[in-house]
Amino acid sequence: MKTLTLLFTLLILSTPTLAENVVQETERELEKVKQSTENMMKKAEADSDNLMKGTEADTQKAMSSADDLVKGVELEHQNPIADMVGEKLSISTDMAASGSSAMLALAENQLKGDNLSELNKLVPGLSDLTDISLTMGSIDSLDKVKSAFSKSGMDASQIAQFSPIILDYLKQKGASDNLLGSLSSVWSM
Repeated sequence: MKTLTLLFTLLILSTPTLAENVVQETERELEKVKQSTENMMKKAEADSDNLMKGTEADTQKAMSSADDLVKGVELEHQNPIADMVGEKLSISTDMAASGSSAMLALAENQLKGDNLSELNKLVPGLSDLTDISLTMGSIDSLDKVKSAFSKSGMDASQIAQFSPIILDYLKQKGASDNLLGSLSSVWSM
């Protein structure tokens, strides 16, 4: 047994380079693992930062949309046309605002030149009023107005009831016959 231990000791002492090589190789492998771990940590941190930036941007976008919606709802409740339509048709102000906003959005998209300028003067904040309708997409046809009415819980046939009330409101505000005729054409079913 002593001989075996002596031989083993001699072997180890006579080959220090083998032991050193094993230690060096182990140290290199540990350094690689350490470097790889650091790289993964940096990537995870960068990914987390990007995710947070994206989340912040999404949150800001959602808050902006919510602000726009609140602004639109506030404008709907300050809409004398909607008040008049709601009162005359005995419907809620919200329904009247949704319907009249959809009809005005169509008018804003269809009218050109002097008629559009006149309508903008007669209905201050027209683009703000009609922005609420854009949550349903661009209202560029009577079919889209009908869809907006339907989404608001009204029947498309009610467009024919809204039209004379809105035209009467605009006439009281001094609308020209040309504008009134153009609006009648835009809203005719």
